Amino acid sequence: RSWAARRLPPAGPQRPLAGNGRAERAQDREAALTAAGEPASGYLRRRTVKPLTRRRYIAAFAAVEHAAGHRLTGLSVSEVDKALDSVLTDGFFAGDTLTQCRYKLYASTWALDLHAAQLLLSSRSLRGFACEVPDTARDPCTWEETLICSSMLMMTGEPLAILAAAALLLQFDSYPRPAEILRLLKRHICPPAPGGATKMWSLILYPSDEAEASKTNVQDDTVGVGNQNPKRAWL
Repeated sequence: RSWAARRLPPAGPQRPLAGNGRAERAQDREAALTAAGEPASGYLRRRTVKPLTRRRYIAAFAAVEHAAGHRLTGLSVSEVDKALDSVLTDGFFAGDTLTQCRYKLYASTWALDLHAAQLLLSSRSLRGFACEVPDTARDPCTWEETLICSSMLMMTGEPLAILAAAALLLQFDSYPRPAEILRLLKRHICPPAPGGATKMWSLILYPSDEAEASKTNVQDDTVGVGNQNPKRAWL
């Protein structure tokens, strides 16, 4: 079993499947609409983003309207663009991050059923923000800190904690996404080939004998472990 499967609790009772008939489907959807507490108009358009993103967009759009000093709903596209451009510019000089600026633009287009291409001034301001303050990578955790965290997990003696310690070390060296590490099986971790040019172990992500592919539709993505420091052959 994969690490992800091991960490899941036992499956509970299964939720009954929705009825196959038109009336049953309509009843299920009406119940979902009532539970959401939203109007039916625009319900499907609001489902183009996941619930967590939807909550963030709602909060970001409320912040935009608060900063603008008036509602943006009902305004023309050019009026929305001018108001949002002013909000983004003020946010830049007030110390907003590029991510906050992006959220304000994306939340506004989502809330108002617009496309970013329609908001020429705001989109150009966002590009200017990115040029003025480019994205930077977060400060990485050092190898020594990673070893300390892994050692603390190992000291618990819990099977899941030991797996987490191994996952942490693998992730530091190979830099895959957490979900990719959790899907690893023992057969995906390969020793160096006898007589090969490298002594490093490697991870095979999304092997071609399985159906799943990466976000970029790649399979058999092989990553060397310790390729930044060949002396760290801890495997």
